[in-house]
Amino acid sequence: MPFSMPTAFQGDIWHFPITIISPLQQTFTFTTNTLGDSLVQTPNSVLINQSGVVDCLFNISSNFPLGVHEESIIVESSLGESFAIDVSVNIAPPKVRVGFDIFHSAWSIDHLFGQFLEFRLKLADEGITFVELTHPDNFTHLENFDALVIADPNTFGLAMRTDQELVNYYIPFTNQTITNIVNFVESGHGLFVLGAWSGTAALNETNRLTKNFNITFTNDSIPSQIIYDEETDSYNVVLITDMDSTHPVTADLTNFDFLGAKLALSGNNSKGIAWYQTSTNIAVAAYESATNSSGRVIVSGSNFMADNWGVNGKYSSTNNLDFLVNVFEWLSNTTIEQTMPPSSASAPSPHQAINKISVSFSSGIPTIQLYPHLSLQTVNCLPVTHQPKLSFETIAIKNEKRK
Repeated sequence: MPFSMPTAFQGDIWHFPITIISPLQQTFTFTTNTLGDSLVQTPNSVLINQSGVVDCLFNISSNFPLGVHEESIIVESSLGESFAIDVSVNIAPPKVRVGFDIFHSAWSIDHLFGQFLEFRLKLADEGITFVELTHPDNFTHLENFDALVIADPNTFGLAMRTDQELVNYYIPFTNQTITNIVNFVESGHGLFVLGAWSGTAALNETNRLTKNFNITFTNDSIPSQIIYDEETDSYNVVLITDMDSTHPVTADLTNFDFLGAKLALSGNNSKGIAWYQTSTNIAVAAYESATNSSGRVIVSGSNFMADNWGVNGKYSSTNNLDFLVNVFEWLSNTTIEQTMPPSSASAPSPHQAINKISVSFSSGIPTIQLYPHLSLQTVNCLPVTHQPKLSFETIAIKNEKRK
């Protein structure tokens, strides 16, 4: 549940886990208490033998009442002890609703509580909300979104087969998913692809999707040699300063950070809008549908401007957020007035905003402990994902980025 966000939005859906530890096996029942409609979904009861994780859902309908919502999640053990998790959250209407694909990346950090946490928080300040797409079935309902983000598609994970051999794998697009995404764009919606470079992703697989928009990833990189410095735990990220001064995404930009694949154009209605040193070194390309001018695509060969370091200006550029806001403005055909960040002296941080969670017990010394995995300072609630069915045991991914 996104308690680090100052505001939640109508249409938001989040999974969050509650871990229960008990000295003995017993049944726990879950109920909710609120004056209006409930936005929390829990199981009716679970049997816990010493410890267990309970999956809960935070589901705000698209017509949920606006303003402050307060609700209690009441957990009671078969021994009669009870807990109340009190939640208060401010509900607002989003300006732009975006589906965020985490299914097609094998990197465990690729989600909105991982290396795209700051991306989610900063763009929420601009009224842009994200719903994670965790399963192929999600791509049959894209019409609910203004735009779709595909971050690090088809990146390689490392797995161990039953014979103990380590192998790379990636999660491919199904033909139906590609068809659904193409139809989504051509019917007047937006697509933002944040890609990776050769050796870290199956670019031929990614091109099965992007070639439909006359844009492809090449095996060349920007910069021409990618260097990782183990001592400083950093890459040789470059600044993109050469851009199309007439395109809405890049017209008012000074620069943004980049490290990734060089792109190529393969037909009409696509153009390079940002490049490195020469116009043939395309870093970012745009596509506009010939049959529906609202059908728009931005493809970037890099995600560095969108990760936690990039959004917070910890590489070289302080304009990465401007780039991202411009992208979503153009993709959604919506004007987004950027808000100024609050000063520490005059306004609370997002972690001190109205969203809060508290836990109370019915007895002074409970015999069970409840771990909601949530706090105002640290979010540790990973969304439930549907892992691909593999014939070998997946182990820790070795090629995750620096964080």
